Amino acid sequence: MAMLGSKVDSMPAKPALKDAIGWRDRMVALRDAASDSYAKAKSEALPIAVAAERESVSAASWFANSMLQVVPVYRRTGASCERVLTARPSQSLENSLSRLGVALDELYVRRRDVRAYLHWARTLQ
Repeated sequence: MAMLGSKVDSMPAKPALKDAIGWRDRMVALRDAASDSYAKAKSEALPIAVAAERESVSAASWFANSMLQVVPVYRRTGASCERVLTARPSQSLENSLSRLGVALDELYVRRRDVRAYLHWARTLQ
């Protein structure tokens, strides 16, 4: 039994972070983030878009592989997420996914990391 006026009685309960901020509001699929980042880079005529277009794979796949190397990437497991290891610069997207043991559709990035990635891409000029 708590005493009147004790700290226990006056502390409001804090909502859980994942309940306060929805998972879907914070995360975006890596595939979508890569496609959107490529479209923005191309519309802004960024050199990274030209580099992606010169590769033998699709530009969106190049961006997905680049994001695997630059920003934290997560895999959703049930109600939570786990961070996956980053890709090696010398590997293709398919080799990176195979090494990690995941499919591209299972990977997500935080929206703020996508914005940070685009900011980083703009500084490569």
